[in-house]
Amino acid sequence: MLSEVSLLRTDAAVRGYYPLPLGAVFKASVRLGHLYSDRPLPQENFFAGGIYSLRGFRLRSVGPTARVPNGYTPDSPMVEEVVGGNKQLIGSFEVEFPLVRAARLTGVVFYDAGNVWARGEPWLGGQPGVWPHGLLHSVGYGVRWQSPMGPLRFEIGYPLTPRSGPIYDEPSLFEFTIGSLF
Repeated sequence: MLSEVSLLRTDAAVRGYYPLPLGAVFKASVRLGHLYSDRPLPQENFFAGGIYSLRGFRLRSVGPTARVPNGYTPDSPMVEEVVGGNKQLIGSFEVEFPLVRAARLTGVVFYDAGNVWARGEPWLGGQPGVWPHGLLHSVGYGVRWQSPMGPLRFEIGYPLTPRSGPIYDEPSLFEFTIGSLF
């Protein structure tokens, strides 16, 4: 059976690095994505949140939501779930600086901003309580170690635009990963 669905998913990223005094580096990254499809394909939707996008927000917790059943029976209660969207904009800005050069240990401070929008919502569409232009914002800090098995990142993010209700944000979020953002 052949598919009758037309789909084009575009992802673009721009990264920049600028050396600062004392071995520090300013890093900036902007990612833009758009999904063009003649019918919704939830598995292709964009999501944000987590250490690789909006630090301080839980993994895949940022995006349009829908009420869905919380189970498989007809009487299952409905819950609000993040279902993703067809547009995303994520900006990450950080300063990484040496802590212990011999141990290849660095510190980082960061600011992230972004969001994911649903079909029919305009880019940077305003949402109640989200400022400015529908973007969510976070700041934080962390420690990174260039270990023999790869870069280890330990970071704490603080949402500046915390959400309440069914999809809520903690005051802070600790995250760990192996790998780099930039």
